[in-house]
Amino acid sequence: CDYTLNKINENIPELYNEINSIIDRVIVIESNGVNAGSYLNALGTFIIREFHSEQEHWTRMLEHIVHESAHNLLYHIWYQEPLITDDDGLYYTPFRLDNRPLSGIYHAMFVLARTIFAFDQHLQNGVIRQTDIKSHYNEANNSTPFKEKFFQTVSVIESSKKTTQFGQKLLSDCVQLVDDCESTI
Repeated sequence: CDYTLNKINENIPELYNEINSIIDRVIVIESNGVNAGSYLNALGTFIIREFHSEQEHWTRMLEHIVHESAHNLLYHIWYQEPLITDDDGLYYTPFRLDNRPLSGIYHAMFVLARTIFAFDQHLQNGVIRQTDIKSHYNEANNSTPFKEKFFQTVSVIESSKKTTQFGQKLLSDCVQLVDDCESTI
């Protein structure tokens, strides 16, 4: 975890500072089934499984750290300002077989934007190669690139017509963040 956080600090200091200001506790667990998790009722905390350097590249931890930190950030934002007008109904999600509430799709969009950004910055800085990225998503035999999945989530959210003005602004900011990424992820 420390190695990955140091890599984030070296290559994306603004993201490191954001993570450092949002997360005050990381709980490392030994698990064969859980990669990482965060919960609304435990703001500022996430759990992450142990890193196995002999079996995996550190970008696997990068994905989890950025992912769970983004959930925490969005929980904080959502507590202050509603992003959707209501959470009634279930919608198609590009990441799961089951339909999900719009709030879950918004979370996926936000988290994915930040994950794409983190991978892109490390790729652009020459710290990693495309082949180093072994994410949970990629290992689930999903051949569709992250960026394409991101824009699919954006489409679901926009077609719902349930974003607040602030929710639409945040979504637009995420689209711009991903559009600015040079890598095909």
